[in-house]
Amino acid sequence: MSSVTFTAATGGDGSTVTDDSNASTGLANGGHRTRLIPAFTQIVNTAQKAVDVAATAVNAPGTQATSATSWTMVVESRAFTLAQSGKSFPIGGSVKIARTSDATKWAHGDITAFSDPTLTVNVTSLNGSGGPWTDWTISISGPTTAVGVTAGLAVQVDQAVTAWTRAATTTLGTSLNGTLSDTSTTITAFGGVAGVTYHCRALGAGSITHHATNLIITQTGASITTAAGDTFDVEALSATTCRIKNYMKADGTALVSSASGMTLLATLTPTAAAAVDALTTFSSTYNNYLIIGNGIKPASNDYLEMRFAVAGTVDAGSNYFPGTGAESLTAVTGSATYALVHGNPASVLAAGTGLNFYLFITNANDATNAKGVAGKSVYQSAATPAYTLGGGQAVYTAANAVSGVRFKWDAGGNFAAVGTIKIYGFQNS
Repeated sequence: MSSVTFTAATGGDGSTVTDDSNASTGLANGGHRTRLIPAFTQIVNTAQKAVDVAATAVNAPGTQATSATSWTMVVESRAFTLAQSGKSFPIGGSVKIARTSDATKWAHGDITAFSDPTLTVNVTSLNGSGGPWTDWTISISGPTTAVGVTAGLAVQVDQAVTAWTRAATTTLGTSLNGTLSDTSTTITAFGGVAGVTYHCRALGAGSITHHATNLIITQTGASITTAAGDTFDVEALSATTCRIKNYMKADGTALVSSASGMTLLATLTPTAAAAVDALTTFSSTYNNYLIIGNGIKPASNDYLEMRFAVAGTVDAGSNYFPGTGAESLTAVTGSATYALVHGNPASVLAAGTGLNFYLFITNANDATNAKGVAGKSVYQSAATPAYTLGGGQAVYTAANAVSGVRFKWDAGGNFAAVGTIKIYGFQNS
């Protein structure tokens, strides 16, 4: 005897049909007259149930679920309790976690664990921010697609760009990409999520202070002044310590010149003011410096002078022993309150073609022994025209390490707003 039972789980009514003459279930001895058509009906019902199950698998797959877990959108590892059981989420796969009520707020990450109904996701990128919210739809997603590489960091198509505001401690938060505002506030720390690397693009000038432990500028070991369009990465070592790496200047020049061991630290542009200052540009990273001036002019004919700064304060004391004339070949015994940049045969002509010069600063970090200044210059000194080739030399004798320089004119007049002064540091051996 053979039999079949049409169970409720398969879409049937629970009835059983046999091929014998059983008075209740059999099809033999005339039983087919009452049982064959109902049996065909049950066969059709179970077939329809199979079709419905297949459609459900397509339209509501086992790799999609909802969750009422309360979550604020941040880059982190997060466990979600699924509202449905029996789902299938493969470890190592990627998921998209979207607000059910607002599809513009979503996160992307990789599955690190799944123990039904708990799904653990390492959230790596966000589109939007906010929360806590409790309406999430979680579904299998392809991996995040990288569309380009800037300064060594893949830029992701699913990653929104955030506007970060400069502050003494600049908070980067949860977005991986952003712009850094242009303000006069000096950044001394970044706040971020430990283990996350952020990509920044500066919108303008502003200082970032190097610190050997809390804010490490890996390429120079010295503070940086950003310019519009500069890009760099901030790697968060902890919530309060980080390092800046992959710094790329917008003008295409290198932050560090590895070929020569010389680094451009600052570019100064004179304005109609009495001084051009770089009072804190020097650091322990560099003991020797090269300063190059191009096209510098006074507002009225004058001699250009330089003073050192100590811990950011200009030293106007009688600690300078300058050479005299175009070249000094004799012992210098008289002190002054400044070092002449171009010697003193003649003044730089305000209406002329300007002053070009270079100066070498040596032994800047020595808090005991003398610091040296030596260089050459060429400038228009009279309207005939007459040009002067000179040299500036001085010894600075104060028992202090120097932190930077100030340029000024002898008579205290203003600069003309032309030319540039660039300061380079030589890497210490």
